[in-house]
This record gives sequence, structure tokens and C-alpha cells, in this order.
Amino acid sequence: MAFTRPTLTELVNRICTQINTHVEHANAFIKQSVFNVWAKIIAALHLDLYVYLDQLAKNFFITTADINGLIARGSDISVYRKKASFATGNIIVSGVPATNLPLGTVFTTASEQQYKTTIDAVVGIDGSVSVPIQASTAGSNGNQDPNTEFNLVNPIIGITSTAIADESGITGGANIEGVEEYRARLLLALRNEVGAGDTTFYENAALSRPGVTRARAFRTFAGPGTVGVTFMMDDTYTDGIPRAGDVADMQEYLESIMPADLNELIVFAPETTMINIVINDLTPDTAALRSAINNNLIALFQEYDFGETVYRAQIETAIGSTPGEISHVLAAPLVDTTISPYGIAVLGTITYGVTE
Repeated sequence: MAFTRPTLTELVNRICTQINTHVEHANAFIKQSVFNVWAKIIAALHLDLYVYLDQLAKNFFITTADINGLIARGSDISVYRKKASFATGNIIVSGVPATNLPLGTVFTTASEQQYKTTIDAVVGIDGSVSVPIQASTAGSNGNQDPNTEFNLVNPIIGITSTAIADESGITGGANIEGVEEYRARLLLALRNEVGAGDTTFYENAALSRPGVTRARAFRTFAGPGTVGVTFMMDDTYTDGIPRAGDVADMQEYLESIMPADLNELIVFAPETTMINIVINDLTPDTAALRSAINNNLIALFQEYDFGETVYRAQIETAIGSTPGEISHVLAAPLVDTTISPYGIAVLGTITYGVTE
């Protein structure tokens, strides 16, 4: 039976009716009556109770629960909300051989993200040393591409003031899991009975890692007794594709929990099929409408599953259903796009023009 929370006015009317029923000659509906004042006071006191009961009823179900309810339900089935994580990686520091670089040395990027070294390091005889660092603040903003330049905050004699990220970049930083993303993961866990070693086991395990938004596991990926796992990080990187460091971290984690009878586990970044979109003759052609269309297309591509065909009609619908759009011509793509079973479609450039 559904629970419907009464409004303050409804409570006042209920109490007034009860007073009139049980007190002879009373008319609690008269605003100047002391009974009416009592009714309003009692109703106000009871409203908080009904608000609590309403929230309690919503938290019985994952589909309607707030974040506190989701966390409580998740703890019952060992599916916990993913916390924000710190980006880590290695930078190449140059300097005079044998110069010490202390633990906790602070570097910063042009975007003013700060990082600290996590070990004491010494410059090698070749004048350089690879040093592990960690972002000072958790979140996806700490991720950096390979060869990103870092600047030493406080000068150290014998150490060059600039360093660069190595070929793996700085990775692993992720924001705290969104409420709706956590809700979807809880529902997935409840609706799919997981057995150790089946594909759902690996997919749920991958989804439990910070920043991971989509995951797919493949049996007999490289032959009998092997499993392949790929994943996406849509909220962490613009293209959603995990970096080498993310793949290595996922490999290490899944190997730590995989069944003993599995011959080989292979974690890989998905093959990407870049789809560029050309929209001509947009009416009205305004910056606001272009931005709204771009957001619709981004949302569409984040819904595609691994190996899922991208139909031209879906792109047409995403554009045409944008509020305010009157007409357009989709000049590219002209055909549906088939995606590799181990790949995923990625939104490329969006170009606006005029039909020639």
C-alpha cells in the first residue's frame, strides 16, 4: 500500500473534524476559535513525523531512496558507494646526479593542480630519476596526460624546476560516485545473481572501482579458461577511454579476486570507433541550441554498450528531439556504424555548416 504524506492543511482539517466530533458545540474551523489554534499547533507538531515517515517509506526501495538510504541498502549487500580517489603516477625529474629529492616535495601543473612525491628519491648518474607522485586533492581533475609539465613549487638546489609525466600519465583520480550511478549499480547487483567467476562477477567487480562507469567481461577471450575485461571511465576522461595506468590498476585488482582455476585474465581498454558528426542547415542556428544538441549527443554515446551498433536514426533522434530545434540536415554519418565486439563507439567532432 502506497504511503501518501498529508499536507499541513489536510492535517489541520482532520484535527478540526475530530474536535468537532468529540467536543459538544465546538466549531474548530472558525479561525478565531481557540480550537482552531490548537488544531494548527497539533498539526504542525505532527507534520514532522509524517515527513520522517515519508522519507522512511521512500528509503525502503532503491528506486526511491535518497543517498543515505542507498548507502544503508548497499551495506546490506556489500555494494558500497565509490569514494573519490587520488590520481597517481610517475614524473621524470632531472638534476645533478646524486641530488636528493625528499619525500613530500610539491609539484604543480599549469592548471594549478598540486602533487606530492611519495618516496625519497635520488637523481641517477644519467641526470634523471622517475618519481611516484600523488595528487593532493582527490578527483578526476588530478589526471594528467603523458608528457604533462610539472613545476617545482619550492626550488631545490641541484633539481631542475620542471618535470614531465612519464608515458603512462597520471591516472586513477575519480570523483565520488554520483547518486544515480550508485543507484543503478545497486539495482544491477540485485537483479543479477552473481557466481564467482562468471561474467557478471567480473563486471560488478570492475564497476566497483573508482571512476568506472561501464564494464564488460568476455568468456574464452583468448581461449579456454580465459576471461577478458574491458571498461569505460566516462566521468573521468573526455573520451571515456581508460589510460594505461587505469588498465594496469584494474588488472591488479581483478587478479587479486579471480578464482584460482582461471588460466588467464586479460584487462584491456576497448577498441574505439570514432564517429564524427556533421550537422548542416540547423534552424535556428544559435549557440544555445548547438550546446543543447552537443549535450544530447554526449548522453547518447555514453549509453552505447560494448559492440553495440550506432544507428544513424538514433543520432537523428538525439538532434531532432532537442527542445527548440526546428530543422536540420545530418550530413554525416550517412550510414549505420558497426562496432567491434570488443570495442565501443566514441563521439568525435561535431561540426555545424551549410549544405552546398
